[in-house]
Amino acid sequence: MHLQVARQRQSKNNPVSREKKRPGGRFFFVGFFSMKRSISYFCLAIFFVVCTWLIHVWITTPLQIPRWLFPLEAIPVSLSTTCSESVPAWLVQSAKKLPGNSRSPTNQFAYLDRDGNIHTCRNGWMNGVLQGRRVSDQTLFQIASVTKFFTATLIVEAHIQARISVDSSVNDALPILGKPARSTPDNERVWNKMRVADLLRHSAGFDRMPNGDPMLLQNRTPPCPYALPEVRSYVLDFQPGTRYGYGNLNYCLLGVLAENAYGIPYRKLVQQRFVKEGKGEFSDGPYSKEEPKYDIRFENLFSENFWKSYDFSALSAAAGMRISAMELINIVKAERAHLKEYLAFANQYILPGVDCGKFMKCYSLMGSYYSANGRHANVWRGNMIGTAAMLIVMDDGSALAWLGGGQSPTQYRDDEKMFSFWFENMALTHSNPPTRRWNSNS
Repeated sequence: MHLQVARQRQSKNNPVSREKKRPGGRFFFVGFFSMKRSISYFCLAIFFVVCTWLIHVWITTPLQIPRWLFPLEAIPVSLSTTCSESVPAWLVQSAKKLPGNSRSPTNQFAYLDRDGNIHTCRNGWMNGVLQGRRVSDQTLFQIASVTKFFTATLIVEAHIQARISVDSSVNDALPILGKPARSTPDNERVWNKMRVADLLRHSAGFDRMPNGDPMLLQNRTPPCPYALPEVRSYVLDFQPGTRYGYGNLNYCLLGVLAENAYGIPYRKLVQQRFVKEGKGEFSDGPYSKEEPKYDIRFENLFSENFWKSYDFSALSAAAGMRISAMELINIVKAERAHLKEYLAFANQYILPGVDCGKFMKCYSLMGSYYSANGRHANVWRGNMIGTAAMLIVMDDGSALAWLGGGQSPTQYRDDEKMFSFWFENMALTHSNPPTRRWNSNS
């Protein structure tokens, strides 16, 4: 009996015995804390790897992280959208959707309806998201190749006024080209087939795709308008008038032709003919205080100082203007009566066998020509580093201008979707038309 009681007391005082009675005991707690420590080490290792990777990304591709953040930045840009009174619902919808879909943090829209009323929307800030003052209807944007609208209008007008003929050969219309610095009989035969109309509709034989655009060679003076005999020596990429081949050289030559036809320097001619003082200007490279800060995060080759690589004076007739969307539409409205005649004439010069139901695949003497469901439009589309622009003039006189301060890595596809949306809504003719909803996947 005494022996049993002594054993029970010994068992109570013996920690080893208690551990046996309580499964896990000290070993359970030791294992638990070891597992917790292992998880902490694992999380620390993951954190270290992620930080190292982000630092690597920041050093090797410093714009990648801002690219990832853009969808978040697009939210306040979209929320900053303001519009004038009585704006069509489809325009408000696209103004709010476009920043995220086209990676553009600053935007202007101006719409001229068929009754002659102008509606505007705008969003974004001048110095970046939530920085600086808001973009207004008076903010100037680079419009890049939409500048070609002015050049084409001047040349078609000169034809109608019998100053020149779009059917004449380029050699006859521009004797200033002179004799080629070097050439061959075959190349001369091809050059003799080139008409002024070919320059206007990008069918002259200059195609920037195979060898690059001679007007946009970095840190090199372009041959036009400074060394025109050098241009005459070019071996053309295809027979004039047989297909389209987009290039800025076409419109530099047209700028020279406009100067000869009117007897006024090109820039002065455009300012006198179209642009009111203080409402627009030609760029010489450096940004104006009235321009927003352009977003170049999706650009791989250039920085904000890209303009130092180009000759903007030479690009005047092809891509040199900066203006607001509202002023651009004001010009279209002022020219409405003339444009109806000019476009009807220009659209007779479309090359046969081309599908004009595809975006930017078919050209008339005035911009790209698009036709669908019995309606048609003339379109000018522009892209520069960190900028995008589009001008649409419909067959009923309505028009839309969009100017953006950013550029998507899939800009052409994004522009095609936007154009399709805008064209369908602008083409609706009955009163109070239902808005086709924006579908970013269409």
